[in-house]
Amino acid sequence: MAENLVTSLNVVVPLFLIVVLGYLLKKWGLTDGGFNKVATKLCFNIILPVSLFNSIVSAGVRDALKGRMLLWMFLLFLGVTAVSLLIILPLARDPKKRGVLLQCAVRSNFVYIGIPICENLFGEAGVTVASVAIPFVVIVYNAGAVIILTVFSGGEQKLHFGKLLLNIVKNPLIIGSLVGVAWSLAGIPVPTFLGNALTSLAKTATPLALLALGGGFEFRAVKDQLRYILFGTAMRNVIVPLLALSAAVALGFRNEELAVFFVAFAAPVAISSYPMAVQMNGDGELAGQLVVFTTTCSLFTMFIGIFILKSFGWL
Repeated sequence: MAENLVTSLNVVVPLFLIVVLGYLLKKWGLTDGGFNKVATKLCFNIILPVSLFNSIVSAGVRDALKGRMLLWMFLLFLGVTAVSLLIILPLARDPKKRGVLLQCAVRSNFVYIGIPICENLFGEAGVTVASVAIPFVVIVYNAGAVIILTVFSGGEQKLHFGKLLLNIVKNPLIIGSLVGVAWSLAGIPVPTFLGNALTSLAKTATPLALLALGGGFEFRAVKDQLRYILFGTAMRNVIVPLLALSAAVALGFRNEELAVFFVAFAAPVAISSYPMAVQMNGDGELAGQLVVFTTTCSLFTMFIGIFILKSFGWL
C-alpha cells in the first residue's frame, strides 16, 4: 500500500509543482501573458508533435497492428465517449465547454503518466506492453480530440465532413503521430545525432506546457467555472475509469494488460488538451483548469484504483 502511494506521489506531484512554478513566475513578473501565449503555440505546433513522433518511433508499431487488447481499448474508447456525450450535453449549453468537457472525459495523459505507472507496477514487462499501445493511443486520442473540438468549436456554421477531415489531417499532433507511424513501419533508423536532438526537444514538452498552463491560471476563474471543473474532474477521475475498468476486468484482462487499460482510462487529462483547446477555439481557460484539477485528484484516485485492483489480485 505504501509503495503504491509513493509511486503515485512520484509521478503526479512533480507535474503539479511545475504548474505552481508557472503560476508563481507570472506573479513575480518573470513571465507574462505574451510568454504563455507563445509557449502554448510552440508546444502545440512544434514540441508536442516532435514528442509524439519520438515516442512512436521509440516504441515501434508493428506489434501494435495486432492484438485483442488494442481492439477492446478502441471499442471502450468509443463506448465511454458515447456515454460521456449523453451525460455532458444536458449539463453544458456552451458548445466550447461541451467540447472541452468531452475531451477531458475521454482523453488521458497516457504517455507521460501512464508509462511510469506501468513501469513501477511491472518493471520492463509493463513498459513493453504499454509501449505497444502508444502509437494506437496517441493517434486515437488525438484524432478523437480534433473531432470533438471541431464539432464543438462554438461556431454556428454547419459542420462539413470534408472540413472535419481537413482539420484532422492539418493538426500538428496528428501529423507528428502519422509521420512517426510511417517512419517506424518503414524501418528507417533514426541517426544518432538526430535522435538525440529529438529526444532533447521532446523532454521540454511537458514542463513547457505545464509552465504555460500555470501562467494562465486564475483563481477567480475557478469560482466562475467551479460547476464544470467539478463535473469534468469527476468524469475523468471517477466515472470513466469505473466504466472502462469494470468492462476490462469482465473481459478477462489482468496484470500488465489491465495496467495499460488502467492508465489509458484513469490517468488525468492529457496536458496537450490545454494548448489544443486554446488553438482550436475551445474554452482554453476551462481546459487548463481541468488539467490542474484532474492531475491533482489523480494523486488520490489512481492510488485508490491501484490499491483496489491489487487487493483483488487483478494487478
